[in-house]
Amino acid sequence: HKLSGMRWVLVESFSDYPRGEELMKITNSSITVIHLKDNNESFMFTERNLVAGKCLIFRGNLSIPDPETSN
Repeated sequence: HKLSGMRWVLVESFSDYPRGEELMKITNSSITVIHLKDNNESFMFTERNLVAGKCLIFRGNLSIPDPETSN
């Protein structure tokens, strides 16, 4: 596998639960940043949302599963 970094701005959103739908109504902006880590097998995912004047940040450290050991 080969990963590359990227940055994009979310222009569409969705939610499958009532509180999420309410948050989407008052969200002013959202940005997602993906940084490739030095091992070239994982990346850091950061999502930032401006909701009702407050910044919500979600972070995740994601990795690619080994095709030999995963389903």
